Amino acid sequence: MHWFIKMHGMVSRLKRYDALILIVLAIAVAGVLSWRIPLMMRAPYEKAKMYCDGEHVADVAYSPSTYMIKVLSSLLGGGATYYPSKGESFSCSVVAPDGMTDACRAMGDVTDWVFVCENIGTMKNKMSFVPGADPLNATYRIDGMSFALVDGLIEREIVAGSASRDIVSVFGAPVYADLNDDGHTDAVVFLRRTGSGTGTFYYLAVALRTDDGFVGTDALLLGDRVAPDNLSIRTGIILANYADRASDENFSVPPSIAKTLYAHIHNDELVVIPEPTRGSLLFYGTLSLGATNTFRSCDNGQPSYKIADDSPFLADIAAMFGGEVGSVHAVVSGVVVNEEVMYINSLVRLSSSASCESDDIILDTPRGGDVISSPLHISGQAQGTWFFEASFPVVLTDWDGRIIAQGVAQADGDWMTTDFVPFDAALTFSTPAGGAGIPDTGSLILKKDNPSGLPEHDASIEVLVRFR
Repeated sequence: MHWFIKMHGMVSRLKRYDALILIVLAIAVAGVLSWRIPLMMRAPYEKAKMYCDGEHVADVAYSPSTYMIKVLSSLLGGGATYYPSKGESFSCSVVAPDGMTDACRAMGDVTDWVFVCENIGTMKNKMSFVPGADPLNATYRIDGMSFALVDGLIEREIVAGSASRDIVSVFGAPVYADLNDDGHTDAVVFLRRTGSGTGTFYYLAVALRTDDGFVGTDALLLGDRVAPDNLSIRTGIILANYADRASDENFSVPPSIAKTLYAHIHNDELVVIPEPTRGSLLFYGTLSLGATNTFRSCDNGQPSYKIADDSPFLADIAAMFGGEVGSVHAVVSGVVVNEEVMYINSLVRLSSSASCESDDIILDTPRGGDVISSPLHISGQAQGTWFFEASFPVVLTDWDGRIIAQGVAQADGDWMTTDFVPFDAALTFSTPAGGAGIPDTGSLILKKDNPSGLPEHDASIEVLVRFR
């Protein structure tokens, strides 16, 4: 009996020890899992992040349900390379859906992609596009998806195996101008997108000209079943005119309300310009800071206004000029207070190369504010309408407007066109004598050749220069 009681006590103690051991083991396992599970869950993200800064990478996404990493690559022209957790990687192109493999089609049906490099930057997205030969063969981005157009059109399946098609096309003709002051002629287009539903969506987009070709931007939505009218460009500002409906009208009512979307290129991105505040208008002209701050408008005889001293941006502009006297072409939002004063409430665009005539002529050298010496080489591009017999006049003046040199700019190519034509000119001059109180500035003036002599056909571009 004593023996039985003793053994029973030992068993009880062992059970208590077992319970203690189990508790310790449970705590240890929980500790390991609390460390390991998050690590396992983060592993695909960490693996995906390895690709974020890779060469030619536009974006990286991870699908938790398939443990698949998707890397958008410029080498595929907007397609993607997929890296499964096991197995070999494979590539898919979005520009030829009919040729996709079953694996690519399966990946196209995955809807739970999580972007792990969402801040990789717009520039990489743009650089992921293969440049096109012209705006009709460029790649544009709509709602986060890339569309590589061929002759102004792309069609692809909305769902694998479905008859529904996602169709994007260029609507109307492109409009050309230099939109980012790099000396290249860029293009603006309307895009139209249709799908399986009843909607027809219209967008505004830009194809930026590079040394390798045209690269499309992200597209800006105009609306569903609106009526695009026309595109125009004024000194780098894009005006997209279209008709829309009132908010309480349904789609059976034809669009009849005229609207304009203002946009421009900023840091190589297409950006909407907010509508001017009530009572304000957009003005194009030359902003000059000095003893008197002035704005000379390109419109209505080029009137000159004193800028109201309480205009909010003056200190910022003065800082840009380093406290010195200077002039720059500007697009501003403001109000004409009276015949002498303009209140400017915001700056829209500054450009050292633009001018009142920069929609017709682009001056590569010299640029506004450049220091020049004799002989002066002048080059740029002008629309063919500026030439007569393949040339137009060029004049150089001193600070007081006295002509110190004149010559002609000669077309370098066929000038019987409305497109831009390269030109060159050279001027030889004696540097004006300087001295105390005498500015070292002058003006280079390029004049549209006007054999008719009619004043309504006159045009010119004037660029501020400094003498060495």
